[in-house]
Amino acid sequence: MLFFLASIQFLVLIYIILYEYKQGSASIFLWTMNLIVIGVGGILAIIIEPKYSFDTYIKGYIFSILFMSIYIITRVILNSFSKKRLIKRIQENLIKNNEIYINQIFKVLALLSFLLFIMYSLRMFGNIFEVTWSNYVYTRPELFSFEYFLSFFSQQFRFIAIPILFIYIYKKQKFQFFIYSIFLFLPFIFTRDRVQILPFFVIIILIFYVKNKKLTIGLIAKYFLLGVFILVFLYAFRIYRFYGSLHNFIDKFNYDVFYEQVSNLFKTNNGELGLIDAYYYFIENDNNFLGFGQMATYNRMLLFFVPTQFSFGLKHSDFAITMYSAYFNNYSNTVGSMHPTLIGDCYANAGEFGIFLGIFWAFFVKIIDLICYRRNILLSIFLTITWSYNYIIMARGAVYNGFINSIYTSILISLVFYFFKSRKKTKKKYYIQN
Repeated sequence: MLFFLASIQFLVLIYIILYEYKQGSASIFLWTMNLIVIGVGGILAIIIEPKYSFDTYIKGYIFSILFMSIYIITRVILNSFSKKRLIKRIQENLIKNNEIYINQIFKVLALLSFLLFIMYSLRMFGNIFEVTWSNYVYTRPELFSFEYFLSFFSQQFRFIAIPILFIYIYKKQKFQFFIYSIFLFLPFIFTRDRVQILPFFVIIILIFYVKNKKLTIGLIAKYFLLGVFILVFLYAFRIYRFYGSLHNFIDKFNYDVFYEQVSNLFKTNNGELGLIDAYYYFIENDNNFLGFGQMATYNRMLLFFVPTQFSFGLKHSDFAITMYSAYFNNYSNTVGSMHPTLIGDCYANAGEFGIFLGIFWAFFVKIIDLICYRRNILLSIFLTITWSYNYIIMARGAVYNGFINSIYTSILISLVFYFFKSRKKTKKKYYIQN
């Protein structure tokens, strides 16, 4: 019975991915990640040392299937009113017009992001080769200090500029791609923050998408192999993170030990495929935890523009921290965060009524596709890539983080495009008058 429901859940996820692929929606990244963490993770949960009761798994599968059914029904209804297909439009425009040029400002921002990261690391940690993931994530500079702005602008400039790599790959400009990949992704080697590598994988997958009009068996095989590679890479990088600094990794690296450590993550279902465990833990305990069932994630999304400390209590605190405290029974926790997949986050926010959040996500996906559907095809590409890699973050269960990252980056990208477009028009008008 459990395996039957797990299989139904998996097949529904496959159907949604194929539907969104046909619709040309950026949400294929949301649902492909859901396929991994919910579909595959949900099957492994009952194969590798089941931890919870039979009823818990039954309830978990039924909740997930109902949520996804409500989502896809709502999506079909919404799409009947609009025929705009985001990625299909990008594909058609790239085929018709290969002369798409990147404004120099994005190249400058890529270089600046790298230089600011070096400055920040030296000021905060003294030696870039001694930077560890934990001190990078948990060592926070004082608010509005010089180091704070170095960190902020380094990250923002990087995420604004990353989509230029898509154009370089598409136009086969290998030298430019190599140089700017160094600027944009070398910090990832030092910080071990896996979020920073996600845009690269998204860009590769989008290249496959826009260069192939039809979804063939061969293309599906390529997507599958790429997906397996990405998953193994993320697991391997998690082990790399455990070594601490780059200097320590170089000193102590042993291939056999490293391979065994990565294999153990798969064998113990520890990693991306084990995120769903928290979802079942919440079900097992009937969501009976402090701060649960209050729609905290969606409250924060609604009030994203208001800093929590200035919201007079209207904006909930970070629900990811609340879920971590509940999962590990550590209510003194202030920094640890739990990401129990999108489904787990929905259940923790609304209990059994969380299935109706499928309606919210159907509208959300539709709105984001429309936001990314711009007349300026380059702006459309930049926004699509931004939301695509953040969809992966949301699918893992870091819903608010993925949402707020997308909002800020989209606003900054749009401002850069608007500023230079306005500047170009002003210059043109000046030359005509003179």
